[in-house]
Amino acid sequence: MKKLLLGISLVISLGLIGNFATEAEAAKKAIVWRASSSWTAGPGHQESAEFFAKTLNELSGGRLVIKKMFSAGELMGAMEVPDAVSAGKLDIGHSSLRYATGKIPWCHYFCGSIAQSIYGMEEHLLWLWEGGGIDLFNDYMAEKGIMNIIWLPAAMLESEPLWTIKPVRSLEDFKGLKIRASGPNKDFYDRMGCAAVSMPMGEVVPALERKVIDGAEFCVPYTDIPAGLHEICPYVLAGYLHQPSASLDVYINKDSWNALPDDLKEIVKDTAKLATFWHLTYMVDHNMKLMDKVWGKINVTVADEKIQKRAYEIGEEMAADDAEKYPIVKEALKSQREFHNKFSKYRKFLPRIYRD
Repeated sequence: MKKLLLGISLVISLGLIGNFATEAEAAKKAIVWRASSSWTAGPGHQESAEFFAKTLNELSGGRLVIKKMFSAGELMGAMEVPDAVSAGKLDIGHSSLRYATGKIPWCHYFCGSIAQSIYGMEEHLLWLWEGGGIDLFNDYMAEKGIMNIIWLPAAMLESEPLWTIKPVRSLEDFKGLKIRASGPNKDFYDRMGCAAVSMPMGEVVPALERKVIDGAEFCVPYTDIPAGLHEICPYVLAGYLHQPSASLDVYINKDSWNALPDDLKEIVKDTAKLATFWHLTYMVDHNMKLMDKVWGKINVTVADEKIQKRAYEIGEEMAADDAEKYPIVKEALKSQREFHNKFSKYRKFLPRIYRD
């Protein structure tokens, strides 16, 4: 009996030693990526960035590791992340394509805007992952040598409300408003008659307090309310304005990407998909909870038909202008329209239940 127990103990010990050795070997061989986000630390987008890092570490079994997802300001400023990834200072960044509009002025036809020919989160996600949108973007970037990156959407957002110090209830109310917006959204608000400016979210509240700006659109309630926009801006304009849906994105340095074996590349893609699903469910739930706390304290207006019509017209104007300047926009719009036609036809096949 003693011999049997000793034999079992020896087998277990050898197994444990083997496991420790395997884990130690894996740790030695692990690929470690340096990462930063464009988001302020705390609740909001940084949580999504950290979820991405944690999930990648787990799904890769420790073979591909992000030890820390730095927030904006820890390593660099929010707007510096895309260029840092392209230059190889970072292996990966969690950011927004809109933060790279200097080099990619047509990016909103992929990450989301009223100028797209697809509408809403479901259709947007389908086109990106199944309709060829991601490949179209990355292939064009590689062909033209625009930035040394691979792009993947890693979260999807609902339409962004506009928070203002004074009410915006009609087209006329847009005239002369100083609005914080980013990337191509600035063009949209300028065409609506506003004077749009870009600034990181951390600067928005002080600018509103000093009345340097009259309002801001940043994201959704879960980011906007913790930032304190509702305390300064009692008026909210909701509705599909410049952006029926939008992605948050990961930039991956192309050299870092090419160094990965194929199975790890697939794991990075799977991580982006899982992070998108997590962000959708987690963020919408928190949006509802936070809005429950501020109903009655803010004045919400849903954009009327005239505002929505003008927004759609501006989207068509932007698309026409950009298609003339950038061949990729013409290609993206063609792809989106073909996908939208199929999607719309399929949608009619599905019965809907209408309730009050």
